[in-house]
Amino acid sequence: MTLNITILTPLVIYQSADFRLTDARTGKPLRDASPKTVTLNYLEWNGFVTYTGIGSWRGRSMSDYLVEWLTGVPAPNIAEVAKIISDNGTRLLREIERRSSRFKHTFTLAGFVDQSPQVYVISNFEDCFGGNQTGAYDHLEISNRFLGHGEKATVIITGCN
Repeated sequence: MTLNITILTPLVIYQSADFRLTDARTGKPLRDASPKTVTLNYLEWNGFVTYTGIGSWRGRSMSDYLVEWLTGVPAPNIAEVAKIISDNGTRLLREIERRSSRFKHTFTLAGFVDQSPQVYVISNFEDCFGGNQTGAYDHLEISNRFLGHGEKATVIITGCN
């Protein structure tokens, strides 16, 4: 079981992930540990992205793929980053499915935009409102939430086993 927790507050975003990686081909835990969090720093916003599901493919951690997909993209906004992750993640998941089988996978992107905390869940089986499908879609879908006016915190829990 992998469990990621993202908490949005008016002043701070907390994001927690375990360190366990799973080999997509075998489904077995890998000995390599990974923080499974990539820090994002742009001129207009800052944030984090973490993931649950596939930890490694072809000897590379999903963190490495995320860094590759986002490196060199000039000043994307948070919604554009979510789309980049969705498009590239869908292509990678389809490649994995052709060579292995379909896996459940979720990226959770959170950041402050204009001092407003936002979260995007990019997944083939769950959304940021607690919706969860039994099976996995053949593509990643994007859902997003903002911390509502007057709300003290919003908690997003993502994960799969």
